[in-house]
Amino acid sequence: WGHTVRLIALEDLPHGKAYKGDVVKVKAGYARNYLIPEKMALYATPQNFERLGMVDPDFETEDQRVTRMQRESSMSAREDKFLKEADLLKKYLKDK
Repeated sequence: WGHTVRLIALEDLPHGKAYKGDVVKVKAGYARNYLIPEKMALYATPQNFERLGMVDPDFETEDQRVTRMQRESSMSAREDKFLKEADLLKKYLKDK
């Protein structure tokens, strides 16, 4: 039914859908009507990956993947805990 598009998040997306730099699939209307006009994301095209100095996760080599995973895992456990707690707090406050 619904069409989806791949986007590169330029900032943290609402409701914890993605964080800055993530490549995410969302419904086309959500991208077209909200995320793109608000400059929260870009379409995941080869030109945009090049412009942002990123490698498309779907096409990266094994060496690039290992390097990216090491860089992402360098985040300390404490920082990771804070991010999870912040997401939980956002979700809680949204329901109030």
